Amino acid sequence: MNFEGLDLLPLPLAVIDGDLNVVFANKSAKGLGDRKEVQKCYSLFFGFDRPCWEVPGYRCPLKEIFDEKKDKSLTVNNYPCGGKFKKFLVETFALGNNLYAEMLLDFEEIEFYEGEENPHHLDKGKIVRLIQEYLERGKVFTLSLINIKKLKVINQFFGIEVGDAVIQAIEKLLDKYSQKYGFYFAEIAGGYFVVVNDTPQEAAYSIEKELFADIDKLQRVFNLPVKPRISIVSAEITPILTDRAEDIIRIMLYAEKMRTDEEVLFLDTEKLNEILTTLGLKRKVIATLERILKEKRVDIFFQPIVRLDSGEIDYIEELLRVKQGDGYIPIGRYIDLIYELNLTTEFNFQVLEKLREYLPLLEGIRKTVFLNVAAVDLKNQKFQKRLLETIELFKERGINLSLEITEQTLLEEIDFLKFLHETKDLKFAIDDFGTGYSSLKLVIDLISQGVVDILKLDCSLVRSYFENPRARALIQSVVGFTRLLGLETVAECVETKEQAEALKGLGVTHAQGWYFYKPMPVERLVEIVRKGG
Repeated sequence: MNFEGLDLLPLPLAVIDGDLNVVFANKSAKGLGDRKEVQKCYSLFFGFDRPCWEVPGYRCPLKEIFDEKKDKSLTVNNYPCGGKFKKFLVETFALGNNLYAEMLLDFEEIEFYEGEENPHHLDKGKIVRLIQEYLERGKVFTLSLINIKKLKVINQFFGIEVGDAVIQAIEKLLDKYSQKYGFYFAEIAGGYFVVVNDTPQEAAYSIEKELFADIDKLQRVFNLPVKPRISIVSAEITPILTDRAEDIIRIMLYAEKMRTDEEVLFLDTEKLNEILTTLGLKRKVIATLERILKEKRVDIFFQPIVRLDSGEIDYIEELLRVKQGDGYIPIGRYIDLIYELNLTTEFNFQVLEKLREYLPLLEGIRKTVFLNVAAVDLKNQKFQKRLLETIELFKERGINLSLEITEQTLLEEIDFLKFLHETKDLKFAIDDFGTGYSSLKLVIDLISQGVVDILKLDCSLVRSYFENPRARALIQSVVGFTRLLGLETVAECVETKEQAEALKGLGVTHAQGWYFYKPMPVERLVEIVRKGG
């Protein structure tokens, strides 16, 4: 065969026989590394002294053609070159007569930052100081711990250089994402990275999923018998949790060690409570919560709920916040502790007082306000009295209060809820529907009596809609059920346009989440509603 015409190709190309000998190499290939007297393809392209498939971290597309009897194969390989890693896309074709053509495409050049070249890439001391600064300023932020699993095994069996290559590849991705989204990161130990994102957890969720998907793709580049695995643990951090950065790192390291799978895990209230107890940090949080009540630092924000078919604001929900310096801290993360300490009613007493304080402002927008109450609140006679007074006061000013209750509250306080409906014409929204354990017959009975008029779909269902067929099926069932009964549905935690469009297509009537509006102070709410939402 005549291969001389291939010299015109600007890309490195070689023709190889079944014994990996180079039969022909064009000028571009011969120029790689200025190597001479090339005999084997792996020596020509990478300077190796053995076939690629024997080198940890490399795949050989030619071997795949041999083993799988394919006519074409391609792979991405990396090799060290002058302090960088050069990434090549290697494409191989079977030519017949035991000959193969292999072409090298310059796929991507990966540079690894050192020192301060990337201002978002910090060392361990600086990331700890940043966390401490956020805590002292009362800032709410998301902290993530990324762990490269099986790194020790990779170092032992394939050499520290291969383990370092895995770490450097993860660093490169974090460099890219940190500059795209503005978070900070640092390696705090071998294979452990901390990411500090100064946005609450709702905004960080999609970033974490995107990053994890990219890391998962990266794993396929390393053709090792022992695959590097990645786990990401994230939590929303506030000064209520602790005032020491070292405690935050301890919490995250403990949570990661308890992991049994590799995925993105956001610490829920139950898991966080368990970790605080185990690490002896629970007393700090308890003391902080009691101090908040004593100092009357409870406040409320409002989050609009929009009609999906028009985008108009139909309802608003009050959300508990705590004043911290010049800012506000969400407190939902600590709700389990608040229940455990029997403090929920004391917090909600202060919520009622704030509602009454903001009534003159709310009166100007006349939107139904969803008020969160718990079963334990409704058992307290003083709270019942204050709640009834507040409902009546708002009604006199032309504003409806709708109680947002969980399915558990529905079961425990059914008689009082019916009393409120009959005497105050009060209606209820069931929160987190589909994740509790209520009697479906009871819900249907209350709907038929006009007691319940809205079902709210839980955040976990909405967030996993596109990934989890069970969540999708459950949402479809609930929407079909509510349509038949003439109810409205509210999807919580809607964070993207894709979620909003999909839920609208299913027939969900309303949505609430960061895609539409973040929780906001009452003054900002009034401004938005008066401008037409």
